[in-house]
This record gives sequence, structure tokens and C-alpha cells, in this order.
Amino acid sequence: MTSRRLQVRFKAEAGGPSVMRVLRAVALLHLLLPLFVLAAVTYRPHIRSWPALAVMAGSTLVFVLCNTRDFRRLRQGRFEEFAPWPALVEVLLATTAYGSAAVTVGLHGDAFLLMVCVPFLTTSVMGNPAMMTLAWVATTTALAVDTGLQVPALDAVWATALFAATFGMVGVVVDMIVRGAMLSSDLHGALANLASQAGTLQAWPEDLLPLASDLAAAMGVDRYVVLSADGPDRPPTPVLWWPEPGWALEGAVSDAATLALAQDNPPATGGLEARAQRTTTTEVVVVVPARLRSEPVDTTLVTTAAALLAAMHERALLIGGLVNLANTDPLTGVANRRQLFETLQLELARCGRQQLPLSVAMIDLDHFKDFNDRFGHAAGDRLLRRFSHGVRTRLRAQDLVARYGGEEFFLVLPDTSAEGASNLVDGIRSAGAGFDPGGGRVTFSAGIATWDPAETVDELVFRADTNLYAAKSNGRDCVVSRP
Repeated sequence: MTSRRLQVRFKAEAGGPSVMRVLRAVALLHLLLPLFVLAAVTYRPHIRSWPALAVMAGSTLVFVLCNTRDFRRLRQGRFEEFAPWPALVEVLLATTAYGSAAVTVGLHGDAFLLMVCVPFLTTSVMGNPAMMTLAWVATTTALAVDTGLQVPALDAVWATALFAATFGMVGVVVDMIVRGAMLSSDLHGALANLASQAGTLQAWPEDLLPLASDLAAAMGVDRYVVLSADGPDRPPTPVLWWPEPGWALEGAVSDAATLALAQDNPPATGGLEARAQRTTTTEVVVVVPARLRSEPVDTTLVTTAAALLAAMHERALLIGGLVNLANTDPLTGVANRRQLFETLQLELARCGRQQLPLSVAMIDLDHFKDFNDRFGHAAGDRLLRRFSHGVRTRLRAQDLVARYGGEEFFLVLPDTSAEGASNLVDGIRSAGAGFDPGGGRVTFSAGIATWDPAETVDELVFRADTNLYAAKSNGRDCVVSRP
């Protein structure tokens, strides 16, 4: 039974342990009522109103029967029969019982306020604003009747208004605390649910759409954009607008995403918050409104969701066979040392059979330790990612770039002479390794070695490393190629 204008509802679903705890708490509170009956029988001369005692006994009996019925229904799993309106009626019965108990023994003022406030606070714990309002009206009425019977009319008005405002404010505070706790629980539950569903994702970004609403619930927002970039030097592009495109300007979304990729905890820009997370092969950014219903958005949840999306993307790529994590450097997304030496061994064998030249290059970013000390390791990681991606875009399909260790990279250049390798690496060097956050140019040194069919893989790598040290000894920012 609900009105179209007045929707009385529970804060949460009418089932599970939370409702049972509320009922148990209410039942414990109303164990106090029999004490008033006992006091009334024991101290008959102190009874101020026998009709009030009768009303208290009758309303208490009805309330206890209703409360017992509710317990039975919940234990039987009949949650649909535990409805908001009957629950509100029980609160009104309890208000009547407490008010009558107070009148029975002549309580008024502060003591009466405490008595009738107890049932009202129950609605603050379990009910929505409509339920709270009706309970507040009933409590205020009970207070007005009692006060009007005991003090002059004008004083009764002021006392009623003061007490009504007081416990109304207390009820709102309790309501806000309970809603905050429930919201936190719902958000973490939604995030856990999303994480469990993420294990089924196989195609990026097509399989994101069925999870779109769950993702919004996990972040506590009603709109967002997911962007991804194929590499550090590529602009992030939207892959999912929710609930529909156009809720924010695309330029503002792009600016926020770019800032998030450049900074670990970027400030809000253009009314938007953005958080980025990286995988071995791409970068994922989530952009949400900076404020929602006048409240700031929880960026911790956004960061967690972005990390989950990044893991989902990596899983999709792994399933699709587009990336082999065992042979991939987790920071830069290029080949690791394991893949490097496997590839070198195969290429030496192939070039030896076909009598083709093969050159390699050892590259080391200049003064990288100082860079980390000045700008932080996060900035250093971004520099390594962008440099490796930039080198990869300059190479052919048969070439390989691998992270050798730290700030060192290794190039394998099949079917490439010493002169061709020098021209290629020097062209990359002239463009620079990147720029620091202050706009300064970052350089690198390189050593090149061209394979002699008589030497092993280790000997070839050692010659490239020796030439690299020669380049660093020559003042850095140069390429050395010696036989």
C-alpha cells in the first residue's frame, strides 16, 4: 500500500541480516515497556493516568505480536511480506506505547522527549525520508499532546517546537551516518562484483558494454568515459561513453586524460576527474565528473576501477594472443632479456644460413639516475615507456627492441649493415630520448656492433656494450660503431 506522492520505503532491501538486526534492536528496546507496567502495578499511588496505562498496554501487545510475526516471516525467508508501511505502523504503535508510558507515570519535558524519540530513531536507521517524516509527525503530535496537558498553551507550543526540532535533527544525523555506511558497503560490493565479472572479458572494448552499469555503480557515479592509448606517444581515445556520448565536451575529456597520463594524481580540470593505469601494451584512463550531486567524487574508487580495467585489457590481449607476458617487459611493453637472447640466437642462425648481415645496438639513457633524483621515479618510468615506444615506431617489422635492464635498451637489426645501423640509431639519437618535466632534452648514448660469423651471441653483445662505454667516454649523446 503506497501512495503515488508518498513512497514509504526501506533504506535497503527487506531481507538478509541487516533487517534482522534492526528488528532485534527494536525488540530489545521495547523490553523496557513491561517495566512500566510492573512499576504501575507496584506503585499504584504514582499512576497519573489509568487510561494512558491501558493505551500503553494495548499498543504494546499489538506491537509485540507484529514484531513476533516479522521475525517468523524473516526466518522463513518471506521477505516480500515485510513491507515498509506495516513497519511504519509498528513504529507508530511503539511511539504510542512510549508516549502513553510517559503519561502514565507523569513524565514530561526532557524525559518524555527521550521516551518518544526511541521509536523515531528506528525509522532513521531503516527508513527513507518519507517514513522518517511520518514518524516525526507522529512523535511531534505525541509530544504536543503531552506538553499541552501539563504546561500553559503558549509554553506548550515553544516546548513542542524546540523538542521536535531537536530530535528531528538527531534523526537526520543518524540517517546520514547510516546512509554513508550503506553507500560504502554498496560501493565495495559493486567493485567486488565487477572484479568477478571481469574474469569473463575476452574482447576489448566490446565486452565492456555489458559491464558498463556495474562499473558506474562501483565508482559511485552516473556517467563516465573510458579511454585507452596504444602507446605513450599516442593520444588516448574514448572506447566507452556511459550512459551516452556527449555528457561532457570531448576536448575537456581529452585534456583531462592527457593530464592524468602525465601526472600520478592530477587535479580536477574542466569539472572532470581523470585517473590513469597502465598495462604492458597500453594505457587506460577513466574520466568522471569532479562532483556529483554537489559532493566530490571518490577518486580512490575511480583509480581502483581504472586499475581493474587495465587488468581486463591486458587479459583480453593475452587471450587474443597479442601479447606474451612471459617475454614482455612489464614497464615498457617491449621484449625482455629472455626474448632478446632467444631472438638473437634465431637471427644469428638465419643470417648465417642466408649469408646476411646483422647488426645490434646497445642504448643507454644519459644521466638517468640524476633524472630520477630530480623528477621522481614515476617521471622516469614515463620517460622509459615513451622512449621505447618511440624507438619501436622507427623500426621495421623484423627488427626487435628489448629492455636490457634499467635504462638500457638493445636493438636487433637483421639484414642491416654497420652503416645502415649507424644511420638508423643516429637518426633516433638526433630526435632525443625525450624531454624532462621542465622541457629539457634527454639524450642517450649507443654502441653498435655488426656480427662476425665467427663470434657467439655473448661476444656480439659484449662488443656492443664496449662501444657503448666508448660513446659514454666520448661525452655521451653520440653513437660509436667499431669493429
